[in-house]
Amino acid sequence: MSNMTRSLVAVDTMYLLDWMDVEASGTLTNGKKAKIHDNLELLLDFAGKGHITIYISSRFLTDKIQDRNTGRRKRDKRLLSILSSRPGVVLKASTFAFDMGWGSFASMEDRCLRRLLERILYPEGINVGHEEHWRNKASDVDHLRDAIISHCSHFLTAEKRFHNHSSELWKRLGIRILRLDGFLSGFKGQHDRPPKRRFSHTLGDS
Repeated sequence: MSNMTRSLVAVDTMYLLDWMDVEASGTLTNGKKAKIHDNLELLLDFAGKGHITIYISSRFLTDKIQDRNTGRRKRDKRLLSILSSRPGVVLKASTFAFDMGWGSFASMEDRCLRRLLERILYPEGINVGHEEHWRNKASDVDHLRDAIISHCSHFLTAEKRFHNHSSELWKRLGIRILRLDGFLSGFKGQHDRPPKRRFSHTLGDS
């Protein structure tokens, strides 16, 4: 997979939140989150060796942290700081559509890209302010839009909606949609798998 070398790879927020939960616990289990944690650690190892660069959109992740239990917010923000300090990780502050009056101050090019992504991901439309999950839909659009304008080659996510439209997103916008484990399978036989992380820190909720 030489074409993946030094690619800028955007990682979906839910993968990052699962990594935080396992990392904060200080122990590894055999559950789904532990597998995601180990895979993300492998991705971080590849980034640290210079094979790829991991892209994190900080505003989106911060908003998701705010949605979580109050007692976990401080812990999650500390983990975000630790994660962003890892070699090969790029953390970018981003402002999204509903922070700006749904694109009131965005450029024409940006508004056109956002409308295109809305049509691809949500052909039924996004009823802003009048449906239960409109903010989640808007965040999906903005997260992918942010990865595209930041020139990410891949967007790693487990969300079915993105995968259902992966072919169109690749053909029209040049970004590949893959699951974390699917992306990592491209490195098999080319790089050594690192050992599981021995937790170097213990984080409480205080």
